[in-house]
Order: sequence, then C-alpha cells, then structure tokens
Amino acid sequence: MEEKPASLLTGRVLGGKYRLSRLIGQGGMGAVYEAVQEDLGRRVAVKVLHKARLANENAAARFRVEAETAARLGSPHIVLVTDFHEGGSDPPFLVMELLLGKSLRQLIVDEGALGWRRSAGIGAQMLAALAALGRLKARREDPSPRHQARQRVRLAFPCAR
Repeated sequence: MEEKPASLLTGRVLGGKYRLSRLIGQGGMGAVYEAVQEDLGRRVAVKVLHKARLANENAAARFRVEAETAARLGSPHIVLVTDFHEGGSDPPFLVMELLLGKSLRQLIVDEGALGWRRSAGIGAQMLAALAALGRLKARREDPSPRHQARQRVRLAFPCAR
C-alpha cells in the first residue's frame, strides 16, 4: 500500500482534540502541522511521525525521547512540548507551542545579510539553546536555519540522541 502524502492528514483530529489545519513542513522523521487544540481553542504545532518510520523501532524510540527531552528543557530558546501520544489508531505525535514569524532562513532570503549585532544576538540565543540541550546530555541533530524562529530564536525540533 502506498503511503499518503503528509498533507492528507489535514483536517484530521488526533488524540481526540488536535484538529490539523495545515501542513507547515516536513523532514525525515515527520511532518509538522498547525492545529487547533479543540478543548482550549488554542493554536499549536503537531509533529506526526511519518508512517514509514513506524516499522523502525529505533526511529519510534528517538521520537519518544525527542518529546521527553524537549518537555524537560524549560529553556526560553527551545520550543515547549506540551503533549505526546503513541498507541491507538492515531500515528505517534507530539504537540508543541506554535512558533509565529519567519524562519531564520526566510528572514535571510527576504532581508539579505543581517547586521553583525543582529547576527550576534541570534547566535547567542542559538548557543543558549544548545547549552540547555548539553546540560541534559542531548544533542541537536539539525540546528539549521529552517528550524530557527524570527522573534525569539527557539530550536523548533529538538532531537535527542
């Protein structure tokens, strides 16, 4: 059976309360959607593990550790994970705060080279996020510009080893 594109999950309700409204992006491990937590009416981001990854025990375990690690961090520079679900009829997913604004990558595309003060400020925030991960003996596997938010830099997809 051929796997459905991640965008086909749009409109689906996961965990009985997270209605996926639009695909934000996807990577090797999963797809991230903007969603509404229906019981509270708040917008969140939901990362869903790709169906193809379910057969790989290591990938599924890494996804769980990612959720647990991010939930323990409590850094202003790392996205807040508020819920995790696995089992049942829904694919494994984690719920995060929804980051608004442009990614660092998009900011650079739109504005070109950033001044040194602005770059240093963003770099300092990224280093603070990486330091928080280091204190937990975790590591960020892909600290690329597409995972950085514009307003306050937060690593959007913390991955544990």
